[in-house]
Formats: sequence, structure tokens, C-alpha cells
Amino acid sequence: MLAEKTIPDTVLRKEGMRKLSEWFGLVDAERFITLIIREPFDYTEWQRVLYADLTAEELFEKANATWQRDLFEGMSVEEISNEAAEYCKTNPR
Repeated sequence: MLAEKTIPDTVLRKEGMRKLSEWFGLVDAERFITLIIREPFDYTEWQRVLYADLTAEELFEKANATWQRDLFEGMSVEEISNEAAEYCKTNPR
């Protein structure tokens, strides 16, 4: 099993706020954070309810599509190619 890289807290906060702001706009991103802080929130239960109607395959496809979109967002074909080449160098089979 591959160890998952963790993002430093400062980067996670900055990127998380950037993504929320892009999606909701700054005011609603702040409202979302306030709601999460103010109300008791069980993230695991929320995910269970949110994706209850999806099969495991559908959930995998949805997660994979999101991961790929986020991973390559804003990159040119050349940048993606360079990233792939670098990955291959550092992760030989």
C-alpha cells in the first residue's frame, strides 16, 4: 500500500479556502465555514447520507474524475507530460 502524502496545515487552509471561494464565492465560503464550526457535524455520517444512492463503482468514478480534474487543473499538455515523466523517474515499477 502506498503511503498517502499529507499536506501541511497552512497549505491545506489556503488551498481549501481558495477552492471554497471559487465554488461558493467569498461570502458564502465564509458562511460555510461558520456553519461547520457552529453546528455539531459528523463528517462520516454526512458522507454516508450524501452518497447513499451511489454504487461503489459510481462513487469510485466520481472520486477519480474529481481527483484527475483537480490534479491537472490549469496545466498545459506540456506541463502534464513533464509531471508524468517526473513521476515515472521517482516511481519506477
